[in-house]
Amino acid sequence: MKSVACATLFFLCEPSAATLVETQIEAVDRLLETGKCIECQLKLADLRGLNLENADFQRAVLRDADMKNVILPSANFAAADLRRTELERTAMTSAVFRDAQMRGVDMEKSLLTNGDFTNADMRDADLNSTTADGSTFRNADLREAMFIRASLRDTIFVDVMARKVKFQRADITGANFTGARLTNSDMDRVQATGANFANAEMQNVSFASANLTHVNFSGADLSGAFFRRSRLVGANFTNARGLDNATFLGACGDHTTIIPEGFDIKPCSDLNEAKQGSHQ
Repeated sequence: MKSVACATLFFLCEPSAATLVETQIEAVDRLLETGKCIECQLKLADLRGLNLENADFQRAVLRDADMKNVILPSANFAAADLRRTELERTAMTSAVFRDAQMRGVDMEKSLLTNGDFTNADMRDADLNSTTADGSTFRNADLREAMFIRASLRDTIFVDVMARKVKFQRADITGANFTGARLTNSDMDRVQATGANFANAEMQNVSFASANLTHVNFSGADLSGAFFRRSRLVGANFTNARGLDNATFLGACGDHTTIIPEGFDIKPCSDLNEAKQGSHQ
C-alpha cells in the first residue's frame, strides 16, 4: 500500500528524501481504504489533490501539511490541528471544522460553502477570495484573519472575536455579526445589504465606500467608525453608541435611514435621479 500512498498523494517516498514516518504511511493507507483518519498524525504530510467524500479527520494532527487542491465535501475536521496547513484552492463544501486549531491556515480561493467553523481558532488565517456562503463562524477567534474579496453571503459571525480583520471588498450580504467584536477591522467597499451588526463592538471600524443598505447597527458601539461615502439607505442606528465620534463624511441615505437627530446624512444621488426621472 505504500506505493499507493506515494503515487496518489505525492509523498516524497525516495529513501534519500523521505521524511514521512511509517505511521503516516499507514494512516494514509487507512484513510484511502476507509475514509477515516481519526487522531492520525500527519504533520508536514503532502496530501495534495486528495479526493474523498465524507472523510473523517476528527482530532487529526495536520499541522503544516500540504493539502492544496483537495476535494473533500462533507469532511469532518472537528478538533483537528490545522495550524499553518496549506489548503489553497480546495473544495470542501459542508465541511465541519468545529473546535479546530487553525491559526495561520491558508484557505485562499477555496470553496467552503455551508461550512461549520464554530469555536475554531482561526487567528491570522488567510481566507482571501474564498466562497463561504451560508457558513457559520459562531464564537470563532478570527483576530487578524483576512477575508479580502471573499463571498460570505448569509454567513453567521455571531459572537466572533474578530479584531483587526480585513474584509475589504467582501460580499457580506445578509451576514449576521450580532455581538461580534470587530474593533479596528477594515470593511472598506464591502457589499453588506441586509447584514446584522446588532450589539457588535465596532470601534474604529472602517466602512469607506461600503454598501450598507438596510444594515442593522442597533445597539452597536461605533465609536471612531468611518463611514466615508458609504451608502446607508434603510440603515438602522437605533440605540447605537459612539456616533458622535464616528465619521459620516460623504455618506448618503434616504428617508428610511434611522439615525439620531443632528446627523446630516444627504440623500443618495441615484435616488434623486430616479425620483426626478419619475416626474418627467
